[in-house]
Amino acid sequence: MVVLMKIKNKLVLAFVSVAFIPVSLVAVISVMNTRSQAQDQFIDGSTREIRQIDGNIRQFFDASVQNVDQMATDPVYTSVGTLKNYQPADAASQPMPPKPKR
Repeated sequence: MVVLMKIKNKLVLAFVSVAFIPVSLVAVISVMNTRSQAQDQFIDGSTREIRQIDGNIRQFFDASVQNVDQMATDPVYTSVGTLKNYQPADAASQPMPPKPKR
């Protein structure tokens, strides 16, 4: 079929293919680079967010531990005799101590 084409058509086909190949090659490389950069930025951003959330959760639980330690040693709480002891494994089945009569 190429043999039967006129020279004008052959030249047009040659110019189109010469223009199309580099443009498509640049487009493919550009898409691949953009995709790779977007993936890297997503991973970096997600890692930063996860670290920040982990730090906030860690800070919350550290503050909770400090509050519990402070309350456990505070004489206001330790002097009350009607507080339930939650340390035993069967604490949920044990009744609350009776309230003192005033």
